[in-house]
Amino acid sequence: MSGHDVARQTGFSAGNISRWENGRREIGIVDAATYLATCGVDLAERNRLLDLTEPPSELYWVRPYFHKLADALKSVIIQESIANSLVGYQPLLIPGLLQTEDYARALWDGLLHPKELEVLVTARMDRQKALDRRDPLCGTFFVHERAVRSVVGGPEVMHEQILHLLLASAVPTCVLRVVPEASDACSSLCAPFNILGFAEHSAIVNTEVYGATIFLDDRLCVDAYYALVARLEHNALNEGQSRDLLSRLAGERDRMEE
Repeated sequence: MSGHDVARQTGFSAGNISRWENGRREIGIVDAATYLATCGVDLAERNRLLDLTEPPSELYWVRPYFHKLADALKSVIIQESIANSLVGYQPLLIPGLLQTEDYARALWDGLLHPKELEVLVTARMDRQKALDRRDPLCGTFFVHERAVRSVVGGPEVMHEQILHLLLASAVPTCVLRVVPEASDACSSLCAPFNILGFAEHSAIVNTEVYGATIFLDDRLCVDAYYALVARLEHNALNEGQSRDLLSRLAGERDRMEE
């Protein structure tokens, strides 16, 4: 059956059916039951699928990534591809959405098999498509000063990375703010995180630990991260000051290369 066939028989719009089928909109249990019955799904399979539409009782879910590195990033890539906003913080590294290919490769070089390394780098670069689509993801990135001062992959790689950050910060949908070294301990010790906002459902948080990505969708948890963002906004340099710092660092790296 085509989507239009289902739409005619159920009264659903063809647009909604397309978004459900492509994972771009959540489906409620009643609509799911109607859809499955219309498509002639047998009772046992229908019950199994309807169980999947029940809201999760957990406050978070975890995706391990020690194996199949590309699969590990799929959840993140999918969420970023349908989100309309992102607010993130990185205390030690350049945010994945703003990394150059050489920087991303240098982070894992020597730790992974070359084929696994290429899979990881490709997946990381794929994530950045969210910033270039027709309706781009609006990102606000808080980056700790130590992340932009650290040397990953050598001076030349870092010089290109800093220049890339400067270019990204000039894009209207990208806000980049540096959290200075002198900020409070909370900013220094907080683990990296992203808050993803969506037009049609509630925001979620993803944060990474060694070996897994954790997703949080409980309202209280998400609100706690928004409180953390308010603290970062208070501590961080403004956009102009952040660009000035990056420009100085780029100049320093340029002189080092000479």
